Amino acid sequence: MTSFLRVSNAIAHIGHHGLDIIWSAFFDDYTAICADTEEDNVTFYIESLFRMLGIDFATEGDKAPPFKEEFKTLGLEFDLKNLCIGSFRLQHTESRRSELVTAIGALLDKANTTPKELERLHGRLVWFNAFVFGRKMNHAVRTLSLACHSTEKSLRLAGELRRALARLQGLLVDSRPLEISKALCNTWVIFTDGAYEPESDHPSTVGGILISPCGVATSYFGEELSRALTEDLLIDSQHPIYELEVLPPLLAISAWSHYISGAPVIFYLDNDAARSAYVQGVGATRFAKIFTEKFVELESRLRVLSWFGRVPSHSNPSDKPSRLDFSDPLLKNGSRTKIQLPVHFEETGGGFGCTGNQSPSPWASSIQS
Repeated sequence: MTSFLRVSNAIAHIGHHGLDIIWSAFFDDYTAICADTEEDNVTFYIESLFRMLGIDFATEGDKAPPFKEEFKTLGLEFDLKNLCIGSFRLQHTESRRSELVTAIGALLDKANTTPKELERLHGRLVWFNAFVFGRKMNHAVRTLSLACHSTEKSLRLAGELRRALARLQGLLVDSRPLEISKALCNTWVIFTDGAYEPESDHPSTVGGILISPCGVATSYFGEELSRALTEDLLIDSQHPIYELEVLPPLLAISAWSHYISGAPVIFYLDNDAARSAYVQGVGATRFAKIFTEKFVELESRLRVLSWFGRVPSHSNPSDKPSRLDFSDPLLKNGSRTKIQLPVHFEETGGGFGCTGNQSPSPWASSIQS
């Protein structure tokens, strides 16, 4: 197998560097694209290369389709109609999606299953999830993974496991194509922080700073949570600093969506537990789970490519805004974003909602000052 792969990649290298062919190699499958009107030339180059090297290849049928803007390869569908303006789409084939939806439906019709059966489904879902934008499936797939490692011979399909399968089925039905665009060349950076100082005049505060791809502080926010919101957090924690560190990235992605949509974004947090919650896509407490669940939904809808890094507290520029101090020279050219927070945090149907917020947005609205 090692020798086979070395030969495969060597052929791809010759075609790419010697003949300027834009293509990829996966074992013995080669997928090539070219500019309009160049189809005949590229076909001639590829076929001539294979013949010179004595390699048998398909010249007709499913393995040798003609060049066109929409095509299937390796179980994926590509749509290159917008490539001339800097974007293209890819997704799983409808047959593969339908096959998985049917398989999960068959499981849900039963009362029991086996870890082996769940393991087979898990492997297929992991592959499918690799070409679905966002991390909405992560939590449900993790639940399935835990069930796969059970020592029981038979598992009852109930409770969290059944809910996870039902959620996966719904996400498979609703999944949209993955879009790759030129926005990938512009990386934004967001610093966030939260503070809880119960003896101060402003017990619960959060803040964040948006840094543009050019390194300029474009916008920032700093808000105090109302007494009602603070009491919501105190229901589950005597010192809710963890929740206050998890909350700001959600505020940031919601308020600055018009800047970061479709782009890579590095989120810097100075709290390891909060950073871990976002890396995993699920929080450790009730409200942290609500915040992270809403975050991954927005992340998927906005096509934001998130990365979560650690910044030491003394190096975190959002430390001052999180304490309602906007005197840092870094902020002088940026605009302050005012976040309209809800009256209460609440769980609504497993999701996240706001009460008392007249904004049409389900989460937060922003006002530039």
